[in-house]
Amino acid sequence: APSDPSDIIYTSGTTGAPKGAVITHAQTLRAYEIWSDLAGLREGDRYLIVNPFFHTFGYKAGIIACLMRGATMVPQPVFGVDTVLANIAAERISVLPGPPT
Repeated sequence: APSDPSDIIYTSGTTGAPKGAVITHAQTLRAYEIWSDLAGLREGDRYLIVNPFFHTFGYKAGIIACLMRGATMVPQPVFGVDTVLANIAAERISVLPGPPT
């Protein structure tokens, strides 16, 4: 059900001990539908996922967003600038989200 828990994401603990935040299926789908719209992710895109899957960005903005939009996932097991640049060309990458700077 949409209100059922899908996962527990732990906070960084910057103001105390880390806490587990329970996330529902509906929250995940809503958040990454909006993220996908803002990022321009669409069916047919080829998304180079450089963030690890144990992190929410790699897991949700990577795997979940690709599954929702019908984009192809191209995971990068270990980040290395030379490898990433080579994979952008070799894999015909159309999406590589990152900071704007």
